[in-house]
Amino acid sequence: MPMLIASLSFVLVVLVLMPTRWIHVQKVKKGFVFMSSYVASTTRKAGPVQLITPFAMSLLATLRIRIRPKQRKDIQVKLIHAGLSENWTVENFVSVQVACALLAALYFLFLGWASGQPDYYLLALAVGPLGYLLPQQWLKSRIKRRQESIRRELPHLLNAVAIMCEAGLHLFPALREVSTRQKGVLAQELLIVASDVSYGVGQIEALEKMADRCQVEEVSRFVSALSQTIERGAGGITAVLRQQASEVWEDRKKKAQKLGAEASLKLFLPLLLLAFPAMTIFILGPVFIELFRFVLN
Repeated sequence: MPMLIASLSFVLVVLVLMPTRWIHVQKVKKGFVFMSSYVASTTRKAGPVQLITPFAMSLLATLRIRIRPKQRKDIQVKLIHAGLSENWTVENFVSVQVACALLAALYFLFLGWASGQPDYYLLALAVGPLGYLLPQQWLKSRIKRRQESIRRELPHLLNAVAIMCEAGLHLFPALREVSTRQKGVLAQELLIVASDVSYGVGQIEALEKMADRCQVEEVSRFVSALSQTIERGAGGITAVLRQQASEVWEDRKKKAQKLGAEASLKLFLPLLLLAFPAMTIFILGPVFIELFRFVLN
């Protein structure tokens, strides 16, 4: 029975995580004659999340459960901040939540049926809501990782854009040039800004949209300073970029010092519990041995 449970769990994980890229390629090959349909089919990859969305939405509709407008707006904002809005919709994320809740509950229901212990049925009722909340925690952690990546990339990209501007390029052509040469989250955001400006979006509006998508304080300061310079219509873009890069570097240094101080405090307790007793035994051990011998003699 344990082997059966392990085998079924392995098959379930493989089916959930199985890449569907080759399936998508086969579909594209069949419609390769129609170039327009080919472009439309490759704009968004059909992964496991997109495949389970119709079933999850049908289940919610059967249960008469609707996504509230406030909940929809909150999920949409988080998807934008996580950089998933191009590939995921609100329905996709809710489908992932439903799938996690069902898989967690079904797993413990299966364990209860296989073992004959009713305790697993109670656990199934408990882990269902936890499985529903698990994607929310994953989304929050993804937003945090994305913001940290933007903070790391910002000073390097600012210096690169400043060098391009000193070489004679205007601001937004320099942003496009740097974003196409660099890799990373912030480089993609700068490329979106350059593309928006080329499509007719206002320069300040495109920068503010980037700040809203990133939700990083350093990026907001950079956008604010750059917007003021653009509104004045004067030169000095390079000086602003250099100043912002210098401020970001100083912020990173202060944060590194703060993390170093916190790390020393966190290491104090393990040092006290592990290293100090061993050192005490090493130093005082021979003293106690000699004292014990002296008492016996």
